[in-house]
Amino acid sequence: MRTFLPLGTALLLTCSLKATDPSTITSDRVDFFRTPLVCGAAPDIGCGSRAKPLLLELERNAAVESAWLDRPGNTIAVVWKEAKLSRKQRIAVIKQPFAAQAIPIELVKEAGEHERLLAALNGGGGWYRGAAVDALSLEEAGVIADNIVGQLLDAKLVEPAPAEQLRNELRGYFEVELVQLRTRDELFGEALQARWRSDIAAIGEIYVGAGKMPQVQIRSSKSKGCETGGNKDCCKGKGKTASCEH
Repeated sequence: MRTFLPLGTALLLTCSLKATDPSTITSDRVDFFRTPLVCGAAPDIGCGSRAKPLLLELERNAAVESAWLDRPGNTIAVVWKEAKLSRKQRIAVIKQPFAAQAIPIELVKEAGEHERLLAALNGGGGWYRGAAVDALSLEEAGVIADNIVGQLLDAKLVEPAPAEQLRNELRGYFEVELVQLRTRDELFGEALQARWRSDIAAIGEIYVGAGKMPQVQIRSSKSKGCETGGNKDCCKGKGKTASCEH
């Protein structure tokens, strides 16, 4: 039997990072963008596996000092190395990686909201820089495990004691899977989704019996797709994005 050891303890100690000293991040050196990066499986948090490649690509740009996702997955913060960059230059840097992954963004223009977000970023909690969004993926892994085991318990296919062992193994499996660096196409491609379904079934059958593992729902019943990300139209027509799927 395969065993997947949780990664969470060590990573969570370092993942939610305090922003640069507030005296060094002035209002003219940071922009905030609304974007639907909410987790389909855990709709109360941002999706680390979708956000990580975007944040890392932004930070590879010479003009960017740091890129952050807020905990709910609604807002990206980009801190620029120099305030003198024009609005056109800034938008050009931001647009390319998000357009490539078909994820819409909208600049926060209202001054009061900009200042509120800046204070929150400098406050030291609830923002994740670059690969630190792995902390959200580890949290999502636990939610997925809870969702799957809850369905099996409701169907009376597993008893509470072995259900806890199954929960731990599923959580460990997804803690490994969700921190992998994948493109949008890889993450939502049939090859990966099929492998996940197969592995979930194989792990589950150890506890419910061969051939007795039903097809389970990973997505949370509370999720409303893109709407949970504050963009009610992003699941419609040309605006449809990955948050409609995950």
